[in-house]
Amino acid sequence: MALTLSTHILDTEVGEPAGGVKVGLFRGRDLISLQETNEDGRISNLAGDTLEPGEYRLVFYVETGFFEKVELTIALSEDRHYHIPLLVSSYACATYRGS
Repeated sequence: MALTLSTHILDTEVGEPAGGVKVGLFRGRDLISLQETNEDGRISNLAGDTLEPGEYRLVFYVETGFFEKVELTIALSEDRHYHIPLLVSSYACATYRGS
């Protein structure tokens, strides 16, 4: 199995997926991938099968009027699929390790 990473963004203010949001994946200062969520608020594979275990940064460019971007540092340690959802509104944001 390869190490893969996906995401899903929900706009909890309107109760709908957040389509058209740019998401960057970085390793150190190096940009590995810059993609945009589809109409369902999803990016199914942020970096193909090229990820290796290590520390990565996910940057969600949400521009809600208060939050301009949400940045997470994550540690990927084994060959498996990781899913990182983001719930965002003008007033709050939350994330968790999905399945």
